[in-house]
Amino acid sequence: MTTTLNTNRLALVCGSLELSEAQLRARVSSRAASLLENRRPDAVTCVDRAARVARLVPIRHTDPVETIVETLAVREIGDVPLVGDDRWSDEYWAHVRKQVGQFDIDAGIAWAAFSSGSSGTPRVIIRSASSWSGSFSAVGDLLELSESDVVYLPAPLVSSMSLFSVAHARATGAALIVPRNHSVAVSDLGQATLAHCTPHALRAIVDAIEGGANHRLRAALVGGAALDPDLRLRAEVAGVHVVSYYGAAELSFVAVDVDGRGLRPFPGVETRMEAGSAAGAGDIHSGNSNSNNNNNNNNNNNNNNAGNGAGNGAGRDTPGGVLWVRSPYFAAGYLRTPPAPAPAPTPTTTTTTTTTAATAAAPAGGALNRDDQGWATVGDVVELDSDGRMLFRGRLDGAILSAAATVIPEDVESALRTIAGIDDAVVFGLPHSGADSLVAALIELPAGSPRPRVRDLREQAEQRMSLTHLPRRWYVTDRLPRNSAGKPSRSQIRVDAIDGKLERLD
Repeated sequence: MTTTLNTNRLALVCGSLELSEAQLRARVSSRAASLLENRRPDAVTCVDRAARVARLVPIRHTDPVETIVETLAVREIGDVPLVGDDRWSDEYWAHVRKQVGQFDIDAGIAWAAFSSGSSGTPRVIIRSASSWSGSFSAVGDLLELSESDVVYLPAPLVSSMSLFSVAHARATGAALIVPRNHSVAVSDLGQATLAHCTPHALRAIVDAIEGGANHRLRAALVGGAALDPDLRLRAEVAGVHVVSYYGAAELSFVAVDVDGRGLRPFPGVETRMEAGSAAGAGDIHSGNSNSNNNNNNNNNNNNNNAGNGAGNGAGRDTPGGVLWVRSPYFAAGYLRTPPAPAPAPTPTTTTTTTTTAATAAAPAGGALNRDDQGWATVGDVVELDSDGRMLFRGRLDGAILSAAATVIPEDVESALRTIAGIDDAVVFGLPHSGADSLVAALIELPAGSPRPRVRDLREQAEQRMSLTHLPRRWYVTDRLPRNSAGKPSRSQIRVDAIDGKLERLD
């Protein structure tokens, strides 16, 4: 925890509750003492490799302040917090807690977070303290963050996005605001100067500002899903500078966009693109250690290609390939897997070279795949334009195999979001004849808006994508179902469509 701050300054806000630095420290210290005296019976002991025993401590409270206090207390005594979702049922939480209690973790692990899986038991991603703290300086530079800032975290604390910002704020001295529930509160915008959020939350923030809400926001760090360029423009017009990024819970920051012109490697990150999933040669691009250099900063969040036509080759100067990454920000792995090798040194200059990839190691129960040279991938497909900007096309294993083409859902979603009246979209495959799938789309419309005709949607879509990528079935909703990280719940949407629970457009 920070030790040089003015203890009278604001540290944490939640609804009407405001805690000073001194008050927050007192609560954390009291909870830490209690934890030491009464070890939780469900805490999981780490493998003792550093002459000490650490524990994985599951945490779940309906009060976000209590969650933050206990999380910081667990870290203060050297243990590893694992925050659950307060919206999970008690039965499900008991099941998850039992599952994570079956595995050991290594000493040296400081943080653990659930993946954003939408079904079954989510995986637990574990990481060292340095895998996050190593990027604090770069993120701070991108946002021009100081200890006088107040950071708004509308995403649930179960999200690694929010946990990262809790750790970052405590290290830098910035204050935190968390909403009492799981939605953007207009009253919070009057105090917050920065936000770390998903595009879904950014839309709610911009809607509130455009509706007349008072705000002090000057910048937003946006990740977790595709960012609509129009939403980015609306935020900028409202006075909120958007720094969007692509990352993965396993890889942390990978690429960043500070001006809407496209993704480039995040400072300290090397990237390499390989054709398909096979090992092969690829260009390597490194993020410069000077994060103020725009040439090192790039776009969005997971799958940041909004506005590029799907299936028509728009903006594509190189064929697609799987993105491999090497950086000091990697997670150690999943709870049930062996620890990762030491991270690669942070690059200090921007270079472009060619290398032959080593044969990748077999996946260890999740998306993360490593080779023996320090490179890793989660299977994201990327293209490079002539200036080296990255266009993310989604996960390799999420492709829809239709009778006519292999369709990357994110390609089609990005195109659909450019149609007037569509706030968001999820594209998925439905069972069809043989092994083929039917391309389907669920579109999110503003609440109360009239339902469009399929004919009109098809006409609009045909202008943005090839016929092979065109959705054959259309569904509509006023609100997409989302998981705890604010991402659309793809698997739930697909099941609901198969079960006839979605409103279908004819």
